[in-house]
Amino acid sequence: MDELRLLRDMDADTPPMDAEARFTARNRLSRAITGQERGRWSRLLPRRTAPRLAIASAALAVVAGGALVAVEASGDPAAPPDTSGTGTEATTASAKQALRDAADQARKDREHVPVPDRDQYIYTKEILEETPVGGGEIRTFTEENWDAVDPHANPSKVSERGDPRMIEPLPEESGRFPPVDYRKLAELPTDPGELLRDPDITALKPDGAELTADDYDMAYTNLIYLLHGWQVMPEDLRGAAFDALALVPDVTFQEGTVDARGRTGVGITREGGGTFPTPDIVLDAETHEYLGMRDTSTVEVDGEEQEVQQVSSLVDYGVVDSIDERP
Repeated sequence: MDELRLLRDMDADTPPMDAEARFTARNRLSRAITGQERGRWSRLLPRRTAPRLAIASAALAVVAGGALVAVEASGDPAAPPDTSGTGTEATTASAKQALRDAADQARKDREHVPVPDRDQYIYTKEILEETPVGGGEIRTFTEENWDAVDPHANPSKVSERGDPRMIEPLPEESGRFPPVDYRKLAELPTDPGELLRDPDITALKPDGAELTADDYDMAYTNLIYLLHGWQVMPEDLRGAAFDALALVPDVTFQEGTVDARGRTGVGITREGGGTFPTPDIVLDAETHEYLGMRDTSTVEVDGEEQEVQQVSSLVDYGVVDSIDERP
């Protein structure tokens, strides 16, 4: 389904929706996307650029209309957490600290990564391990991607479950999130609170409305896919994304989480949230550097759809001059 085309084709005589109607439509559309469309998109588009994260921010923004409301995200992301509590409070505080550590690490790493030119490519290598939800053979794939910094002028080469394919230059109005164009990343705010409130991260709501658990699910999921999709970002954006995650409620810390390369780290997950399925990220147990992502998806195996848990593990990334070149 092309949500933007669907919206453009709506009857021009239809009266405009009021704020409540826009809000209801936004929720209905987002639930349809996250539930029914997620698996189909994941098979049709490459993992990094596909809107299989099921938020379709551009479509939601069109449906929602109106002005963005400030998120009630309490506290400064740089403030030290209170870890004196027990149970959920303690794991939430640990998660927030881990995310702040990851933000600091991302800012340090950024100092060693060049700013890519428009004619260059961002190379990413991952190991992808998928396990059928109902049990069965574990499958492992090597994913190598050469994403054009300017995907409208140059082709990209991407891997979908180990299957490499060429992607021809895209039209300018691709309307995807995470954006496929490096220039679009530079338009995102680097203040964590503003990034969390950005229309591409959290869908618009009626004036004065508070963010619901589903809205925070959207923000959490969009931020994780932004971090997963772009290892090379404009200065301070990657750190801001980790800090913005620390502002999302009910994000918890899980020790002993293992990535696809067998590295034991810590898992960051959102519990007690809304109705949307949300992915997890895996951080290094000591430095809290990003290791990979864990998510549930629908794939096609021998002509049949199968729900699987996918665990990815970052191996290498960098900026290169051409497709098939490695750092």
